[in-house]
Amino acid sequence: MSLLSRRVLCVLAAVGCVLPFLVLVFYSHPALDDFAIGAYLRHFTMGQYLADVYSQRSGRYAATICSVVLKYFGTHPQTYQVLILAGFVAFIVSIYLLAGSMAARARAGNGLAMTLGSFLIIVALVCFPGPAEGIFWLTGSIAYLYPTTL
Repeated sequence: MSLLSRRVLCVLAAVGCVLPFLVLVFYSHPALDDFAIGAYLRHFTMGQYLADVYSQRSGRYAATICSVVLKYFGTHPQTYQVLILAGFVAFIVSIYLLAGSMAARARAGNGLAMTLGSFLIIVALVCFPGPAEGIFWLTGSIAYLYPTTL
């Protein structure tokens, strides 16, 4: 029996791929949009904000709902890196769980579930902007990463 099993090597490879992104989280800093939306949210209730942004500005319901995070950031700007890290970790966990459920269904003979799940992952990643806009910028993370995770 080998010292490192195949599963351990796969986990180490996955950690090696994700680790640089986790380190970069702590080098990201707020952009002007993050502060502006947080300040805007302080003057309205969440319901007023959702109605205004969804109907007048964005039209993206999931991203608008997820922008409640910016209300929190508007009052606690020191938590910027923690919010980015939480979103990124949630995204990684959701991809892992989705892949695990597709693999279990594929073993059970349900190829349709794996095909549809793979299609959803591919569509999400193709529509995703680069890491700078989609992961390390809070407003972009709320618009792209959080809805994809949910």
